[in-house]
Amino acid sequence: MKKLLTLGLAAGMIMAASAPASAVDVKMDGSFIFWYDWAKSYNKAKGASNDQYEQVTVGATFTVSENLSGYFGLAGKWALGNAGDRYGDDIDAAMGGLGHYPLASIQYAYIDWTVPGTGLKIRMGRQDLALPHTAVRKNPALWWSDPVDGISASYKFNDMFNLAAWWARYDRQNHGEGFQTHNALTADVFALIGTAKFDGFQLQPYFAYAAQDKNTMWSTGNGFKNGLCPWTAGNDTYWFGIGAQLTMFDPLVVKADFIYGDRNFRHDNVYPASQHGWVVDGAVSYKTPYGTPQLAAWYGSGDKKDSYMYQRNMPGLIGRTGISQGFFNGTYLNDNVMVNDDGNCHTYAGTWGVKLAMDGISFLQDLTHGVAVVYGKGTNDARALAGSARNPWQYMTEKDSFVEFDFTTTYKIYKNLSADFCVAYVIENFKTNAAGSFAGRANEYDNGWGIGAQIKYAF
Repeated sequence: MKKLLTLGLAAGMIMAASAPASAVDVKMDGSFIFWYDWAKSYNKAKGASNDQYEQVTVGATFTVSENLSGYFGLAGKWALGNAGDRYGDDIDAAMGGLGHYPLASIQYAYIDWTVPGTGLKIRMGRQDLALPHTAVRKNPALWWSDPVDGISASYKFNDMFNLAAWWARYDRQNHGEGFQTHNALTADVFALIGTAKFDGFQLQPYFAYAAQDKNTMWSTGNGFKNGLCPWTAGNDTYWFGIGAQLTMFDPLVVKADFIYGDRNFRHDNVYPASQHGWVVDGAVSYKTPYGTPQLAAWYGSGDKKDSYMYQRNMPGLIGRTGISQGFFNGTYLNDNVMVNDDGNCHTYAGTWGVKLAMDGISFLQDLTHGVAVVYGKGTNDARALAGSARNPWQYMTEKDSFVEFDFTTTYKIYKNLSADFCVAYVIENFKTNAAGSFAGRANEYDNGWGIGAQIKYAF
């Protein structure tokens, strides 16, 4: 028996040695994040709320050659003390749904490959897909904060011109981010993005189209569902956008964006039958040894007195903006500073405002700070049909405004370990229903604030 085992082992080793080589280089990455949120919304009847979370991500890149590789990543996110929470598409459901809620989910799963004999690069699978934005870090039309299933392609003609295209399917029930699907119905998004880089100047035009099924809960430009339209109304939405960046006078940098969107409903009883609008923003910054001061401004088209609510606001599909940490929920932390939707907006559709900020302030090594003051005001006419039936953070009128103060700080403890802290305080000047003229609104609102802190280990 021992002789047979020895012969079998020797034969196996000979066969393995004679097999063709297929080396795969594996590189691991991941992060551990612990954070705490404490916030007070503008709803005067509600007290402050807080959340504590932990998130762990682990990923691996499998590289065969420069023309072929794959990436697979898992993520787990849960409220401390609550072992039943799950994040994204849980593995248990993918394996048949045994009734358990594991903390791990498939966050990324894609392959990268190059079409033979060309410079066309393809990525297939679950990945990060969003529309670009220049002046701020999030796109108010479509900025998906979680990976989505799709296919993307890019082709670099030369050092100046690049063209990218992608398709994404949003089909995860109750996925959050203001977007839900019912009965597994879907929204398909197609995008075409061009990039032209010149000496000290860059242009990035793009076009996107979203086809949403009739049972898809669509969002308005500010991230909230239009109350005048049932969620059973399917629609087709188009966006045309362009971003520009001027760096030839570096350290002076100028950035600007313009987006126009149009949404048409496929339903006989929808009023209005369409929604269309635009937003424009810009930022000027100047880097100094003491920090980078920045002046930014934005404007979003608003409703007129003879239009329906949101009719002239730019439509969005889970759009976002990073212009402020509190009111617009644009925190740079892993989670929101304003921990719930009862007191924050998501994009600046239907608003205008200015921001004065100073980033990169540092007095000690590895410790940096940022401060900002933001003023915002609505562009919607208060006499728009049913326009007063929404809370001000859902629908800003020309009679609503706010002033926000932001403070952020980052401490780099080690090369791979950092601590982040953020405070946002919003002084509200919202129109109330105290005089009975804004039906549907509260009789009194309150200033809102949010505090967030996190420890992040990334490798």
